[in-house]
Amino acid sequence: MFSKQVFSNVKRRKNQTVVTSAHSALPHKLSMGLVLNFTTEVQQNLTKSEISNAIVRPAWVLIRRWVEERVKVVLEGSEVSMQCEVISSEEPKFEWILPDMSRANQSHEHFLVSQNGNLVIKNTDTSDAGIYYCLARTENEADLVSFRLIVRELMATPEEANGKEIFLQTGKTLSLPCSTSSVFPTKVRWFIPQNKILLPSVSGVGKYVSSNGTLMITKTTKADVGQYICIAANLYGSDILMHITKINELSIMLTMGRSIYIHCTASGEPEPFLKWTIPSGMHIKPSQSMMIMHGRNYKQGNLPYCCDTFNPSIF
Repeated sequence: MFSKQVFSNVKRRKNQTVVTSAHSALPHKLSMGLVLNFTTEVQQNLTKSEISNAIVRPAWVLIRRWVEERVKVVLEGSEVSMQCEVISSEEPKFEWILPDMSRANQSHEHFLVSQNGNLVIKNTDTSDAGIYYCLARTENEADLVSFRLIVRELMATPEEANGKEIFLQTGKTLSLPCSTSSVFPTKVRWFIPQNKILLPSVSGVGKYVSSNGTLMITKTTKADVGQYICIAANLYGSDILMHITKINELSIMLTMGRSIYIHCTASGEPEPFLKWTIPSGMHIKPSQSMMIMHGRNYKQGNLPYCCDTFNPSIF
C-alpha cells in the first residue's frame, strides 16, 4: 500500500497573486520494486489587470419591444418598413423570418434587409400580410420579436360591408363609429375614399378621428360618398369594420323663368317633420312640396335644394 497527499496554497502579495500547487508521493515497499519520492511545484504571478481580463463576459443582445411600431397597417401597393431596434454588447447579426417561415435573403427580390436590421417591403401585396419575426444574434445569445403586417386591398367589394349604409345629407355632420375592446394595446386606422388614411387625433379637411376611434365628418359633400373602412389591430389579431355612404339626391333640369314642384315625403313613428333649405341657406315653411317659381341661375354654383326630415322624439 502507499499513501498520497495533494495540497495547494494561494499566497497574496501587494498587486499580485501567487498560486502554488504541489504533489507528493511517499515510497512504500512493493512486491514489484521501489517507488521513488518526487515533488512538482507550479507557480504563476498574476496582476489585477490580468485577472480582470481572464474573466469571460458573454455577449448579449436585446430587441426593443415598441408595441406601437410592431403593428403595421398599410394600403396595397405602398412601401412598408419594420424596424428591428436592438441594444447589445457587440454588433449583432440580423435575420428576418417571413410568414411562410422562410428567411428573407438575396433570393427574395421583394424583401430587403438593411444593415441596421430593418425589413423593407416595396409594393406590398395582400399576400404579404401576416406575422414576421426579427432574429438578432451575437456570439453567445439571440433574441426574437414578432411583428404583424396588415395590407388593405385598394378596393373592397360592397358585399364585405359589415357596418352601416348611410345616405348623406350634404352640409351635415356625420359620425362613423369604430369602438374596440381588447386587453392589449390596439391600433386603429381609418381608410377613407380616395385611398387616404386618417390616424387618431390627426385632422383632415373636414374630417378627424376622435380618441375612441369614431370618424367625424363635418359639412358633408358629394366627395364624401364611398367606403369607410376601420381596421383595429394588435399583435394578436385584427378586425375590420366597413361603412358605405351614399347620397340620395335627385337631379332636376329647370329652365330659367319656368316654375316647378319638388316633392319630398317621409314616414316614421312619431310622424317626422320636413324642412326645406334653398340654395341661399334660407329655411322655408315645412311642407311635403316646394314650388320653385321663376327659376333663376345661382352664380355660386350648383347648390342644392335640401329636404331634411327629423323626428321630434330624438330632439
